[in-house]
Amino acid sequence: MNGPAAISAECSQLPVFRLEIAGVAAVGPTLSLLVAEIVRHDLRPVVVRFPSASPSVAKHGAEADAVVAAGGDVLALAAGRTAGGEIDPDRLVSHLQDLSLRYDIVLVTGYCGLQLNSFRLQSGGDRVLPAAAGGTTRIADSATGMAACVDILLAWLNEILLEVPVWACVLIGGRSSRMGRPKHLLAGSRGGTWLEDTVGLLGPLVERVVLAGQGLVPPSLQDLTRVTDVPGVAGPLAGILAAMRWQPEVSWLLVACDMPSLCPEALQWLIASRRPGRWATMPRRSLDSHVESLLGHYDRRCRSLFEEIRLAGSLRIGLASRHKQVYSPLIPHEIISAWENVNTPKELAGLAAGRRAGGETGDR
Repeated sequence: MNGPAAISAECSQLPVFRLEIAGVAAVGPTLSLLVAEIVRHDLRPVVVRFPSASPSVAKHGAEADAVVAAGGDVLALAAGRTAGGEIDPDRLVSHLQDLSLRYDIVLVTGYCGLQLNSFRLQSGGDRVLPAAAGGTTRIADSATGMAACVDILLAWLNEILLEVPVWACVLIGGRSSRMGRPKHLLAGSRGGTWLEDTVGLLGPLVERVVLAGQGLVPPSLQDLTRVTDVPGVAGPLAGILAAMRWQPEVSWLLVACDMPSLCPEALQWLIASRRPGRWATMPRRSLDSHVESLLGHYDRRCRSLFEEIRLAGSLRIGLASRHKQVYSPLIPHEIISAWENVNTPKELAGLAAGRRAGGETGDR
């Protein structure tokens, strides 16, 4: 670490906030009301308590119990300190990074020694302060009601979420046994292969495209990064887990290579679905259909769900849709064709016939 400035930079894009409660007679009840309102928005909060010279929730078990009763978790951190009692910034940042992968919002109370984004609840005062040295502070007036205060906090949380880069992982590791030849090398409708078409669509919409799997790659894509499947794991789970382990600080579009009707509008719809509390977007064609896991968006926190699936001995990434933080909306009718995959020569012939029939109307 290079001092507080470097630490602040590492934490500034995490859903971690130093919580200050001032000018309020009952700190504990105010904190539990704040947590309850956050939970009402379907978010998972945790309160991380540090010792403080002033009375706070860190010194009262009943107040911590109230936070738990409101639906949040409480963690009293003794770890992160050296043998001499001083806070070790490296260890503490690691703690906060780990918590941000398991919770939607981390509220730090007491003195931790880090310069964090600060959310201040007080009676009276301006709503928002400009950025200050070591971080940003935003102020909410408790007199306006807790719902209004949490709206300010969650708007800030959304800003931080949207700063997380979106990368794309294209799966090319399938055996294509039903097709009889590698599907990602089939001729596409834009003059290249299906894989080249897919990468071309993704390029303008994400910060980086990587390939997962051992399939052959056209010369034009030889410079793309390829991630090695997780050992002992097969199928799409091996690819997405490899990508998330390799680059855990970004969110991912997972894209199969056999969706020749993929379109920018479908990708934009997935990217726009990001919200605080949504760990993934795994859409459905209809209310009673399975989720379409091979064209979806996966927040960095989804890695823990995939690791659990792996440890359970399963390969079905669709199992992640059972988690309450996974969003499974219906696909809008106008873009639903993007989720159609092609597995057999007969289906490929049908696709070609459809394109010939619709060629004069500007089909994709």
